Amino acid sequence: ETDGWYYVEYNGGRGWIGPGKEANGFAIRIMGTPGADRPTVTPPGGSTAGFSLQTSGVGLSDVNVVTTNTVVYGILVSSPLVTVSSVSVDSGGRITGAGIFLSSGGAVSYSSITVQNADGVRITGSSNTISFTTASVTAFSRAAFYFNGASSTTLQDSFGYGNPVYGAFLYHSHRNVLARNTLRKVSAAAGAAGLFLNDASSNTVTESFVSNAGGAGADLSVNAHNNLIELSSITAAGAVYDGLLLGHGNGNRFSRLYVYSRDGNAGSLSSGSSESTVELSTFVSAYAGARALGTNGSSETITGNLLLAPAGTALGLFGSSITVSRNVGFTANGSYPGLYVAGGGYVAIRDSSFENSAGDGGKLERTAWVDILRSTIAGAGGGGYAGLRLEGASSNTVTASRLSAPGGVGLSIGSYLELFDMTTTTGVENVFSGLTVVGSTAVSVSASHGGSLASSVLYGDPSGAGLVLGAENAGVLALSSLTVRGARAALAFGDAVVVATVTGISIDGTSAVSADGTTLLPGSRVTV
Repeated sequence: ETDGWYYVEYNGGRGWIGPGKEANGFAIRIMGTPGADRPTVTPPGGSTAGFSLQTSGVGLSDVNVVTTNTVVYGILVSSPLVTVSSVSVDSGGRITGAGIFLSSGGAVSYSSITVQNADGVRITGSSNTISFTTASVTAFSRAAFYFNGASSTTLQDSFGYGNPVYGAFLYHSHRNVLARNTLRKVSAAAGAAGLFLNDASSNTVTESFVSNAGGAGADLSVNAHNNLIELSSITAAGAVYDGLLLGHGNGNRFSRLYVYSRDGNAGSLSSGSSESTVELSTFVSAYAGARALGTNGSSETITGNLLLAPAGTALGLFGSSITVSRNVGFTANGSYPGLYVAGGGYVAIRDSSFENSAGDGGKLERTAWVDILRSTIAGAGGGGYAGLRLEGASSNTVTASRLSAPGGVGLSIGSYLELFDMTTTTGVENVFSGLTVVGSTAVSVSASHGGSLASSVLYGDPSGAGLVLGAENAGVLALSSLTVRGARAALAFGDAVVVATVTGISIDGTSAVSADGTTLLPGSRVTV
């Protein structure tokens, strides 16, 4: 026990006969005098730390460490069962390693660490506990809380501030729990993250606030497997950075989150990700052209989320074997669809709703084996926008769904033009059934090789058509059990040479014209 005076250095653990015991067998506690001002320890030049606790079972509390000489650590704990409580470490720019260093089985609580070119708290080994502690770092490439080879460690009820560095950095660290923490990179300088995982697996982050004023909020970079991030808020800003970024990892779960990015995608799962679950969360992107949530991974599950991207795309799917269910997405941008599926394939979309009040509701572009069931996809009226647009998409199925774009086209099926080499891709064998399709023109088929449209109700308006067929159609477009309502013309044709056979359409009395061929060019052959 200290006596309130200033001490040059204390180097614990030398000359004691047992773990945490002095010669008479009493536990060793190093502390300031209760009720008095905290004593201040200033390590001399050439020392390793203000306190070097090398014997297990030692307790340190109610002291200040203020460095005026260059040392590696403020407090070095190299033995288990050491407790550090109610201490303050202020490096004054003189600590080069970490404010507090923990090996295994240590505990830090109710403490404050302020360092510059060092880590706030560096944790190695296993079974450490850090709680009710604040760590602040001001040099680049350092972390407020740095897990380096740490496992089974708990960080809870603590604040980590990086300026401009990491709030918490987990490297080669597994099975740790981070609960009820605030982890922030407060500088707008680009880079770093509020939370960063590199070669870190089976960790849990819960009930925490993670933010970055100039980079990704939470970045799971490389070999991040089977981690759980839940019940937390994650935000990002600056230079097209994502709120939540999974670069490489399998089996991660993101649950009940609020994720926001001011200048990038709210959530991104990269091509190195697989078997991730994103559920019951809200993703918001405020950046033009960005996505609320996007994945280029495989075997992902996205369920029960609210996806908001007022100036971009609510959900972008670019990978394969993705299951989407019970999601709701909103956007309001004429240049980007609310739902965008491109490349990849084998995507299942169930019981979901996507709306774009200023553009296409959904778009399938050069993709295949997308199955949309019991969903609502709505686009803007006018401007040539569509509820759902297919461009060069093949073998897709849309069933028991509502597709709408009042004043536009409910369902548009066409080809994709590659501007780089001016080649055209035309979709093959798409299947539509059990649909309610609403638009000025309900369905427009400008390019298709085969396919079917069955058991659907097509609502046009007095200036449009129920079904419009264009020129680039080949094979058999099988029509059956279709009902057209409200359109000026039940069936119309593009300004082109059209060769088609049309059967299976029921036309109610609200259509002024059953079939309008006034725009057909010479050489057309149409049988209705």
